[in-house]
Amino acid sequence: MAVNLVKHKDELLSAWKEVVDDKVETNWALFGYDKQSYDLCVVGKGAGGLGELTEELNCGKIMYAFCKVQDPSASLSKFVLINWQGEGAPLVKKGCCANHLMDISNFFRGAHITVTARNEDDVEPSLILEKLSKCTVSSFSLRERSDPTESARPIEEEKKRIEEEKLKAEAARSYLAEQVKERELKEAQAREEWFKERSLFY
Repeated sequence: MAVNLVKHKDELLSAWKEVVDDKVETNWALFGYDKQSYDLCVVGKGAGGLGELTEELNCGKIMYAFCKVQDPSASLSKFVLINWQGEGAPLVKKGCCANHLMDISNFFRGAHITVTARNEDDVEPSLILEKLSKCTVSSFSLRERSDPTESARPIEEEKKRIEEEKLKAEAARSYLAEQVKERELKEAQAREEWFKERSLFY
């Protein structure tokens, strides 16, 4: 089952934009599945950093977090996507959600690193900072901070164009088939008339 990023899209993007906006204090947003569905929704957000975020992670659930961390070595903000797979989460749920990370990382763009975590030790601030220090990219462009759905528009437009071309081609084939059928019918009628005329002389 694919993850649904459409149902709560506005809320998801709003929370993500708060994190990437330098003018807003929010530095983390937490996302999870709405009840028993695969509809991704906003679980919470805050300005207390990784320490505050860790307190909101549920060991029995699959969750995702997008957070802003200050890189002391570069004096710049870096962004982390956390793929939280709680140790107590149902195995069936883990299996179904295994393929969701790619779609989610494409939706919440701009993360310098992605961290898969199963317990609080995996999201220890010092560990995250250590991984970030090894990250060679110190910033990401304003384009990456734009609406993630914008990048999908050209693809959707291309799909629409291809579909329209298919419909036109199908219509052309149908028209050609009708023309051939009509011509064959006329030829058959002409042959029948010719045979009738010949039969009058014999």
